[in-house]
Amino acid sequence: YKTTSSEINAVVGALPSTCYPIYGVPTIRSDIPAPRIRRVSDRTNYGEEGNAYSLLHPTIFGQKGVFERDFFKTRSKKEIAEILCNIGVKLSDEEFENVWNLASKKHHRGEVCVETIRNVLDEIQHADRVKCKTT
Repeated sequence: YKTTSSEINAVVGALPSTCYPIYGVPTIRSDIPAPRIRRVSDRTNYGEEGNAYSLLHPTIFGQKGVFERDFFKTRSKKEIAEILCNIGVKLSDEEFENVWNLASKKHHRGEVCVETIRNVLDEIQHADRVKCKTT
């Protein structure tokens, strides 16, 4: 009589699994980049696919057709200003310039995406809250 755990040496003090040689192709292919255009016949998992939870409970952005790659796409100053205006964020020209400058400093090449702008706006809002509590 042998248990499954004894077959795979799942006992205290046994050889760890890192000592065993690895064969085959990994489940998630992190060694090759995902193609820009996926084909229906490409069944390779590049790690960007969602799990069962994300299918059952999609984000509010995903329900509207806006996905993670859209938040991280580099955009121009005019395009960012249009996005902020369309979602109802009211900023004066001077405030927008300040937000843009802070966001462009976060990337080594000065590129700005929607996620960077969101983070900068959150940081400014948090700083304002802290300032109000201390005074």
